[in-house]
Amino acid sequence: MSHSLPAMHEPAPQLSRGPFRGLAPFDTTDVDALFFFGRGHEQDVLIANLISFPLTVLYGPSGVGKSSLLRAGVAHRLLEIANGDVRRQGRPEF
Repeated sequence: MSHSLPAMHEPAPQLSRGPFRGLAPFDTTDVDALFFFGRGHEQDVLIANLISFPLTVLYGPSGVGKSSLLRAGVAHRLLEIANGDVRRQGRPEF
């Protein structure tokens, strides 16, 4: 009986995207922002720092959610603020 391995060029099977992402980071989409929660304080601190200082550094061990915090938390919220500014005054404040 012979067993053959899949060819290297075959794509990996696609897994369903649920709220439990494993090591895949969240993105700036509205859906990802809905599933990303529990880091509101850190998000507020980062946004305040980004508005106040030209350089803000976020560091931590691999896999703790830095990219998700920045994408689904900070970037998503800043985009919401900018879009609201555009609707009200025709341009983003920051």
